[in-house]
Amino acid sequence: MSNLGDSARSVARSSVDGLRVTTSLTWDQMNPGSKPRGRYWASRREPSSKKTCGIPTPAVFSTYGPRRRGSSHCSLFSACFVLFETGDHVLVPVPSSPWVTGIVRLARATPVTVPGAVDWSLKVSARELEERSDARTAGVILNSPVDPTGAVYTRAELKSILEWASGRSLWVIVDESYRQLHYGSGPAPSVFDLPDELVQRAIVTSALGPSPGMVGWRVGVAAAPADVARAMVLLQQYTTGGASVPAQRSAAAVLTDERAEAERQQTIDLLREKRDRVVQFFRDRLAGIEFVDPLGGLYVFFRVDAFFEGEIDGAAAFCERLLDEQGVALAAGDVFGDGRWARLTYAAPDEDLDRGLERMAEFADALTKGRMP
Repeated sequence: MSNLGDSARSVARSSVDGLRVTTSLTWDQMNPGSKPRGRYWASRREPSSKKTCGIPTPAVFSTYGPRRRGSSHCSLFSACFVLFETGDHVLVPVPSSPWVTGIVRLARATPVTVPGAVDWSLKVSARELEERSDARTAGVILNSPVDPTGAVYTRAELKSILEWASGRSLWVIVDESYRQLHYGSGPAPSVFDLPDELVQRAIVTSALGPSPGMVGWRVGVAAAPADVARAMVLLQQYTTGGASVPAQRSAAAVLTDERAEAERQQTIDLLREKRDRVVQFFRDRLAGIEFVDPLGGLYVFFRVDAFFEGEIDGAAAFCERLLDEQGVALAAGDVFGDGRWARLTYAAPDEDLDRGLERMAEFADALTKGRMP
C-alpha cells in the first residue's frame, strides 16, 4: 500500500514549497475530536495563532522516530526516562509491542508484564493490574488499538483503569497511534474522552505513520502535563532530536486538508474490507484456530500452539517452517510476550493476501493430517 495518496502528496509538497514561518503540530490536528484539556492544552512554542490557553508551555509537542511508529516510541522513551528510575516497577499488558519492555529497562526500571485474558481479546482490566502491582509500582503503559491484537479498549474500560491508577497516584502512558484505524464508529476511544480529574497523570502519544498513512514522514505528537512535557522535550533534544519544520508543516497540511482527509477515509475503508476478508477466511477455512477479532489496527493475532509438536516447539518455529515451506511470513508471538500466538498483517495487496492465506491453510491442513493415526 502506498504511504500517501496523490492529493495528500500534493498538499504536503505545496506546504513545504511555501514554507516561510516555523510552526508546530497540535494535538487536535493529529487527533481530531479528542483534544487535551486543562493544563495539557499548550503548544511547544507560543504560536501566533494563539491556540494556547495561557497555560505554561510546553505541554503538547511534536516527536520524531526512525520507524513507522518510531515517533510514539520516541515519546515513550522520553516519558520513561523522565518518570521512572531504578527500583520502579512499570506494568505492561501483554501481548504488546516488543519495544515497550526494552525501553522500560533502558530507563533502569523493571517491566512487570500483565497477561491479557483470552476471553477478553487479550486485554487487561484494573483487577489484573491491581493483582500484579505492589508498593514499587510507579506506572502502567497501555496501547489502544493494541499492536499486535487489534483489540480496542472501550471508554468504560479506559475509565476503570484510569480511576484505579489515579487512586494509586500512578502514571499512565497510552500509545494511541492506531486510534484513527478503528473499524467502529469514528476513531477509537481516547484517554482524553475521560473527565479531567482522571488524566492529570496521563501521557498520551500518537504517531503519524499508522493512521493517516504517512509512514515515511516519521512524525508524531505527545501530550503530557506541562512540567513532564518540558522535561521530555529537553531529553528529546539531546537524544533523538525533533521533527523538522518541513515535516511538521507537511503533516499539519495533510491532516487539515479535506482532499487528504477523503483519501485517508478511503484507506480506512479499504483496510476494513481487508480485515473482513481475513476474518471470514479464518471462520471458513481455519475454523479451529482461535483469533482475536481485530476492531482496529492492521493485524490479526491468532493461536498456533495447537500445532506445537516435534520440531515445532513454539510460535517462532511454526513461523520459520511456514516461511521455509510456503513463503509466508508471520511475526511470532514470542516477541510480543505470548509465544502461543502469531501475528498476520492484512495491509497487503488483495492478491498477495489471498495467496498467503491459502498457503497458510494448506500448511495447517498438512500439519493436522500428519498427526492423524
